[in-house]
Amino acid sequence: MYKRPEEYQLLITFGLLLILEDVMRLLWGSHPISATELWSSLRSSTILGSMYPNYNLLVIVAGLVAAVLLWAFIYRTKFGVMLRATSQDMRMASALGVNVKRVYVQAFALGCFMAGLGGALIVPIQTAVLGMGIDALILAFVVVVVGGLGSLEGALIGALIVGFVRTIGIMFFPEIELAILYLIAAIVLLIKPTGLFGRA
Repeated sequence: MYKRPEEYQLLITFGLLLILEDVMRLLWGSHPISATELWSSLRSSTILGSMYPNYNLLVIVAGLVAAVLLWAFIYRTKFGVMLRATSQDMRMASALGVNVKRVYVQAFALGCFMAGLGGALIVPIQTAVLGMGIDALILAFVVVVVGGLGSLEGALIGALIVGFVRTIGIMFFPEIELAILYLIAAIVLLIKPTGLFGRA
C-alpha cells in the first residue's frame, strides 16, 4: 500500500473506513453517543457584543496547539526528517538506512491520533453516530485538493479556506453549501492540479 501513489492510499483509506464502520456496527450497535453536558457546562462568553460558546474557544485553542506541535514534530525532530525524506523519495531514504515501513506505520499512527483528537473534540458539539466520518472525510478530500498532497502548510491553509467558505455557505447559501466547496476544488484542480502547496 505504501508504495502506491498517494491517490490510491486515499481511496484505500476510504474503503477501510467503510469496513471498520460495519465492524463497529456489528460489535457495539449503531446507538448514537453524546457528550453535550461538557459543551453546556462551559457556558458562553461575550465577544464584541455577541455570545460565543466557551467550548468553541477551547476547540480553537486546542486546534492551534495541535497544529503548532505537529509542525514542530515534523520539522524539528529526527522522525520528522525521516518522514519527509521518505515521502519525497522512498528509495533514496531506504538506501540511506531509513526503515521505510516503520516510518509509514508510525506516520499512520500519528494520523490516527490526530483523527481521534478531532473526533473527541467534536463529540460534545455533535452527536457521534456511525457514518459521521464520511462527511468529515469528504471535507478532508476537499482540503487535500485545495491545499495539495504532501504539504502540512497546504493542509492548514486548505482547512482554513474550506472552513471559512463552509461557514459563509451555511449562513447565506445552505442549499448549495457543499456544491460551493466542490466548485472551489474543481477550480483549484483546473488552475493548479497539485493544489496550492502540493508537490509536483
